[in-house]
Amino acid sequence: MRIAYHRRQHSNWIAINPCRYLREAQAVWPSTDRREPIMIRPVLSFTALSIALSAAAPSVTAAQPLDLAGRISASRIAVISDGDFSAQTYATGRLSPRESGFRDMLTVLSIADGKVVKGTIAVSNSVTAAPEILQLTKDGQTAFVTERLGEREAAGDTVKDLPPGRHLFAVDLSDGATPRLADTAEIAAFPEALSVSPDGRRVAVVSNTPEASLVQIIGYADGRFGPVARFDLADLGISGSAATPRGGVTATNVHWHPGGRFIAVNINTQNRVAFFAVGEENGAPRLRPWGNIVNVGADPFVGRFTPDGRHYLTSN
Repeated sequence: MRIAYHRRQHSNWIAINPCRYLREAQAVWPSTDRREPIMIRPVLSFTALSIALSAAAPSVTAAQPLDLAGRISASRIAVISDGDFSAQTYATGRLSPRESGFRDMLTVLSIADGKVVKGTIAVSNSVTAAPEILQLTKDGQTAFVTERLGEREAAGDTVKDLPPGRHLFAVDLSDGATPRLADTAEIAAFPEALSVSPDGRRVAVVSNTPEASLVQIIGYADGRFGPVARFDLADLGISGSAATPRGGVTATNVHWHPGGRFIAVNINTQNRVAFFAVGEENGAPRLRPWGNIVNVGADPFVGRFTPDGRHYLTSN
């Protein structure tokens, strides 16, 4: 399960993974004044917030009183749930029983006047990815979701039977009670994470195919995706020599700088974070290295720029 919510006071979105604990974070200075990024000391430690929602709850849309609504500084909460995986799937490799009727879902809770309105829509997603597969635009009107593994097909009842995920979804939330699929883009297989630009007009996605780790930039305007621009990390100076797929390079996180001109990419298998400038050439996105690649602690799975853009925080 992945959760995102809108904080009324600051008008930004925060993604939370209730199944993973962030033990320690490290800060990276990403060269806003032309200095090279450097890693500085660990800066914080906390336990992740968990919000429990029933995956089997009926998809009935209704206005209901919510005792905690007045205490939550959010106007909308969005949750994705993977209907193919049960609690035992990681241990047994077997998917949820077909007779359960579970589906991959996006659930939206819109909070106003102490009440919550619930809306649901079937959207393919996968719990096997990093926590960063769900994000909403700042205005709360669109949710973007991607799938590391696709939904179960007609045959097959194990994780190995699931097809590679290849889609990025845009969901229109203008009516919170009835979310609507606005558009779908086909991207490289096994997408791991996404990030929405501050202006909501571009989505960055990292995928790890058997052959390459890719950064993809997809434009989004008027409810429609534009062409998918793909960049091989090996062509951008991120390579490895390990006797494993992609030379041991696996990208698990991408995040836009608040200024909208840069992105950070976590290479957790190499304990590094790379920064790239996002530009345009002949009407198409262009990516080039920004500053140096920074070595950090072990397994930097996810990360975030600070709101002022002066630091980049990554988990250890």
